[in-house]
Amino acid sequence: MSDIPLLDLSSQELRKLPKNENSHIIKVLDVRKNCLQKLENVEYFTELNELIASHNQMMRMYTVAKLTKLVKLDLSNNHLISIEGLRDLINLSWLNLSNNKIKIIEHLSNNVNLVHIDLSFNSISYINNLSHLLKLEKLFLHSNHICHLTNCQHFLPINLLTLTLANNNLNDLNEISQLCRLGSLREITLNGNSCLEGYTFNYRPFVVNWCPSVKIVDGYAVDDIENLKAEWLYSQGQGRKFHTGQHEALVRYLTETCPLTSHALETEQERKLRLVLSKAQQYREQLHRTSTPNIKESGQESLMTRSLDPSVLKSTTQRLSTGSESCQGTPSSMSRSVHLPVTEVSCFVQSPPLPAASTMLPILDSLPSPLTPSAPKSRPIIGVQTPAGEESRAPTMEKLQMIKNKASQMNGIENKDLHQSAIVIQKMWRGYHTRNLNKNVSNIYQHVQMLRFNQYIKQMSKDLVDTKSTLEKEHKLVVLQMQAINELWKKVNTMDNRLGTDNNGDSKCVTCSSLDTKVQQLQESMNHVLRCVSPSSQSVAETQTDITAVQTPVEENCSNVNAITRPNFLPLSKSCMNQVVKTSNVPTAMSSDI
Repeated sequence: MSDIPLLDLSSQELRKLPKNENSHIIKVLDVRKNCLQKLENVEYFTELNELIASHNQMMRMYTVAKLTKLVKLDLSNNHLISIEGLRDLINLSWLNLSNNKIKIIEHLSNNVNLVHIDLSFNSISYINNLSHLLKLEKLFLHSNHICHLTNCQHFLPINLLTLTLANNNLNDLNEISQLCRLGSLREITLNGNSCLEGYTFNYRPFVVNWCPSVKIVDGYAVDDIENLKAEWLYSQGQGRKFHTGQHEALVRYLTETCPLTSHALETEQERKLRLVLSKAQQYREQLHRTSTPNIKESGQESLMTRSLDPSVLKSTTQRLSTGSESCQGTPSSMSRSVHLPVTEVSCFVQSPPLPAASTMLPILDSLPSPLTPSAPKSRPIIGVQTPAGEESRAPTMEKLQMIKNKASQMNGIENKDLHQSAIVIQKMWRGYHTRNLNKNVSNIYQHVQMLRFNQYIKQMSKDLVDTKSTLEKEHKLVVLQMQAINELWKKVNTMDNRLGTDNNGDSKCVTCSSLDTKVQQLQESMNHVLRCVSPSSQSVAETQTDITAVQTPVEENCSNVNAITRPNFLPLSKSCMNQVVKTSNVPTAMSSDI
């Protein structure tokens, strides 16, 4: 302990942490089983790497905030109500806060080096986001109040190896589907939850169906029968067709397909599964015996052995175990499933999976099968008269070489197609991963969308302003036109009042023609003003109402001079009507021109 100085103050009924002269060199401090309510004077232990303060009476833990070099912290069996003071402890890798009163998993965003977290026997009701803890391997949450696993497929780190959820309030076994992304999970506990109370089925294959990498469920290793059953549930059964909220339907289905039975009362389906395992074991033993080279074999048997691809024989002998005891093991079928990714072989399953028979090259029909245990040594070979002669052996070697070339070409074509397919799948997955799972890309996409929205809003605002100004100009022009036409109509009424009898009819016609000419001049002037004031709105203004001249109907004889019609689009006021009636009775001569 010279390299790691230890200060042991455990079981001394301390109520306050005493000061120590050598506190700056202490690496490990043990103050367990005391009466400490808070860690006073702990900030003087600047080089502390491990702090053990379990079985005390502490309610707050913020006093550990200054121990920046702390690697291991044990504050179990206290009265803590929250996680605090760990923001600056970036080197912390082992944390034990079990047997406290913590309700929320929080304030761990900076502790990215955590490998072990124990929060068992607390009051936690749900799991918060821990995906930033990429090094976390063990998370103990048993004996809490967790009632659901919502979003745990995104909240838990994918490198997690051990997860304990026993003795919680999970009431739906379908919540296990939230753990399907944990590809490295090896051990899980679920017993003691309400969803498994009084169960009459084996839930372990259902758990492995969602988490194929799991090797230990509730402290017991998953055997090969359960692995095969889980693979059947995934590929052919309804293991993944139930969703959250369908717990009762799942229980009925698992009661029928995965009943709790002993080996003496095993079902017909389990008997078939065990038969499959025994056949696989016999096949491996037979393949192992036939693939073992014999030094005293004749030239015929050596030729038969050469008909196989040497690389295949080498890989086969490497996969097979050398002892007779290892042949008794069974393969991990889940690790070779075509529906699931290949995972590492657990320490509990030592025998490798069966080699694929499709990797064997075709051989001549006349050659004996390599799987026959006792092949007749005197069986003739095609084209061979003297087995020991080199000349007679050449044609057979050429045929074998030709077969190997054909097989290599076929494998090359298949590998090329597989390679192209793998490239396409990888491209699609990378695109999907980039669009949906990459936070930087999604943030950039949202930023670009916001920029486009802002540009569109600015353009729409500008168009609205331009449209509003154009409408205002048009309104002003219409008002000016109406004022000009009203003035002209007033002059026409005044002229009508001053007209005389039929003698002055010619002068009235002349006056009307001169009035038409002035109206046309006024219209041309208004158009010129409009083009000078607003050149851009010329096309819009052209569509509006132009100033039209007041057309006065003139008859050939001018017999009815006083009956001058007015334009239909101009209203005539009552005062004007009265004035016209009065002046029609007393005709006067119009002496002035407009």
